[in-house]
Amino acid sequence: QVRAELESVAIDVELSFLTGTYARPVNNATARKTQGILGAVGTTNANGGTGRPVSKAIVDATLKSMFDAGAKLPQATTVLMTGSAQKLALSNLYNSTAQLNQPTMTRNVGGFALDTLVTDFGTFGIVLNRWMPAGQIAIITLAMCAPVWLDIPKKGRLFVEPLAKTGSSDKFQLYGEVGLRYGSPVEHGLIKDLS
Repeated sequence: QVRAELESVAIDVELSFLTGTYARPVNNATARKTQGILGAVGTTNANGGTGRPVSKAIVDATLKSMFDAGAKLPQATTVLMTGSAQKLALSNLYNSTAQLNQPTMTRNVGGFALDTLVTDFGTFGIVLNRWMPAGQIAIITLAMCAPVWLDIPKKGRLFVEPLAKTGSSDKFQLYGEVGLRYGSPVEHGLIKDLS
């Protein structure tokens, strides 16, 4: 049961790290919430809400805006994070662009299996993430991202502890508090309003 609950927590944390909305409560009656990377990005390329197909010009404009704003865009750890529809769109777009055709390369960063994309601003990985909103592509510098755990004195960061006994059943709680450190928002970008 603990293993199943940990798997559920891992999904909740991943979703929160991506789409979470920051909340800093004034007391313990309200839960703290971490800011997800999508809400923290420094550069957004949107066209006002109408769906548009992803294009090389859109990807290039976003990378250019990030670079001009001071993003370092390290090739080893910068990735384009997409959902399934935008992953297919990127594959179709760049497979048909003659000057960018090359054998598919793969690499592994932080446990993710990545395909690479060659752009004018560098060669970046593509990460498929089931929680990415369908009409968006995030450009994330993974080296800037890390979980930040709250240490609970004499208990640790994530722990199971018994609750009050009721009848013959034993009850436990799994407890931990974790947030996302994402560094400077300038190091990340977001393409929105894609079809």
